[in-house]
Amino acid sequence: MRKNKGAPILFWTAVIVIILDIVTKVWVRTALPVNRSFDVFHFLSITHIQNAGVAFGMLQFEALRWVYVVIALVVAVVIANSCRHHKLKSHFFLWGLIMGLSLIHI
Repeated sequence: MRKNKGAPILFWTAVIVIILDIVTKVWVRTALPVNRSFDVFHFLSITHIQNAGVAFGMLQFEALRWVYVVIALVVAVVIANSCRHHKLKSHFFLWGLIMGLSLIHI
């Protein structure tokens, strides 16, 4: 079986996305009061808000959160399996971003 050179790119991109998400959330919770903003660049700011659900408060009910968790896990498994079986020919970085972004809300 030939070695898939894109797998490490996919894996490490997803890991870095998850780590950056965790670090950013910890920093916001500890250093930024609720409803305050921090300008990163002139076109990007980080605002500390409280949100019980995902995507503007959707899926606030505990039973519906599991639907999102299952969907995110299915996306990650499909991407990883596609990479493993050489179905992803390129764009491993972008697939890693998609995988990482799907997993950060679990």
